[in-house]
Amino acid sequence: MSLIDIVLLASLALFLLVMIWLAFRLAVMQRQQQGLPDLLNAGLEARHRDMLKDLHEGLSREGSRTQSGLQALQQDQARSQTQFLDATMKTFAEQGKQQQELT
Repeated sequence: MSLIDIVLLASLALFLLVMIWLAFRLAVMQRQQQGLPDLLNAGLEARHRDMLKDLHEGLSREGSRTQSGLQALQQDQARSQTQFLDATMKTFAEQGKQQQELT
């Protein structure tokens, strides 16, 4: 064998090793690429779940604030009605006294 033959065989062996390595890398990359939709879906589902949790917490806080405001308004209304009824009863009582005095 001559030096040229040895260099050609070494070059061919190196070329074959590079081609095998490239084929292996392509197979690995293809598997990774096929797994991307699942990873993307998992990430999107997690973000969506977090968004829904935040929305739920915000709505719960808003509901509590609304409920507190409603209770305060109901108490104010009850107080106002009581005061109105007391004033009305007092007026009727005074009118009743005045009518009794007239008769």
